[in-house]
Amino acid sequence: MSVLVLGGTGRVGKQVISQLLERGVSVKAVVRSKSSFSPALSTNNKLTIIEGSVLDVPEQQWRELLQDCTHAICALGHVLNFKGVFGPPYRLVTDAAKAICKSAATLERDFPLKFIMLNTLGVDSPLGNDIGRGIGERMTLGFIGSVLPPFKDSLDCAKYFHRDVGYDNKKVEWVLVRPSNFVESELCEYEVLETRKHSLFAKIQTTIPNIAHFMCDLATKEDIWQKWKYQFPVILDIKKKKNAQRLPKLPHNSHPNVSYTEKPQSNLKPNLLSPIAKQKPVSIQKLEQAKIEPTVFDEVIPSAIIHEVQHDISANSENGPDEYSVPSSLMPCQSCGRTFMPEALAYQNMFKSGQQEAQAIRYLRKKDWRKEHEKFLKMVRGAKEADLPTSKSKELPKSADKVLVRKSSIPRPTVVNEPVFSLDDDDDLKQCPHCLRKFEYETAERHIPHCKTAKENEKIRHQNTFARNPQAQKRAEMMKRRTSYRPPLPTTK
Repeated sequence: MSVLVLGGTGRVGKQVISQLLERGVSVKAVVRSKSSFSPALSTNNKLTIIEGSVLDVPEQQWRELLQDCTHAICALGHVLNFKGVFGPPYRLVTDAAKAICKSAATLERDFPLKFIMLNTLGVDSPLGNDIGRGIGERMTLGFIGSVLPPFKDSLDCAKYFHRDVGYDNKKVEWVLVRPSNFVESELCEYEVLETRKHSLFAKIQTTIPNIAHFMCDLATKEDIWQKWKYQFPVILDIKKKKNAQRLPKLPHNSHPNVSYTEKPQSNLKPNLLSPIAKQKPVSIQKLEQAKIEPTVFDEVIPSAIIHEVQHDISANSENGPDEYSVPSSLMPCQSCGRTFMPEALAYQNMFKSGQQEAQAIRYLRKKDWRKEHEKFLKMVRGAKEADLPTSKSKELPKSADKVLVRKSSIPRPTVVNEPVFSLDDDDDLKQCPHCLRKFEYETAERHIPHCKTAKENEKIRHQNTFARNPQAQKRAEMMKRRTSYRPPLPTTK
């Protein structure tokens, strides 16, 4: 078994070559410079180093390199400096993948080339099984793709395998590995997902040894290759939960890693309660004062619990249950029945919830929809009657006469003992003398002073405006005459 590795001098490529050699696999590495390898790697008998640029290798040499290779691992990436990011070659990864696939297609052998490509999690799966991205992520990725050529190169590489190489190629089988942020760390536990389940701004990462370990598993383990063939797996580190280490329960001053200070001995007697703790609950006090069987309180505090509380408190008291008497300084509230100190009872009487609720309910007026509906019908009928032709309608033009006759021809339902319609038939409303609108009595009491002040301020504002600018008064009078003018009705010839 032999594996061809591209980008062997990079961060991921070095880890891939090192782990493949540890597994006893023969490796052919195409690198820019041999000096980047450590002496331990460069002197390994199973490592063959081909020095030169990937894009400068001719097709015949690619065929010779791939002739006895079962797998090819591409860990190429752009150099992280200004020239490597913004300078040529702009399509390093895509052009190298095309050169490998075209050379593998010309080989005459019985088994296909298994190609493992290193991509990025910022590239969505062309299969469409990743979660959707928000508008912020799409705008960010679109901006990065238009500004940074390396990201555009990764997108083009994924599209090339999806569209051109395809999923039924008999010469090349492929897997695109999508890690998250590349982190320099040691090999740890990781997971491989079929689809992307995190957003672009999620706090996730992938250590470089984990990426190399998964790519080596794809090359050396057939079951893992068959599982992820023609897919875009996502590799992420598994976050370890930082649980606080709990110390075992040991007697006082007996744990070896913890130093304790001596606590002063308390002079308090055990099982002694404060005077407040010795008081009975309010529910028990009410039951004893009423001297009746519990009815309402059964839903809140069952009788068995009440007796148990009585027994527990009496057992912990010094003088027994006789100390349960309510202090004479407490006074009951007339609204809720609870007891308060005289100072607190003065504040309690200020907030009587029962009276406030009754006062709020009194202002709620029941809506009579039938009465409102009848008022609306009367208003519509009154407007129609106002448009009916009168004795002066003979002077109107024929077209207007026809319209009025058409309106009067509408059948009107007969109502027995129908009262005379009046617009002032709102006995439960109060009219504002300033704006002539009608309100409920409670609403009118608040509206009328406000409306009066607004009208007076408006009058004063107009007077001040006219005093400063006489032309404004002339324009106002002209506008008033124009709006009050009504043209005469047309007459028949």
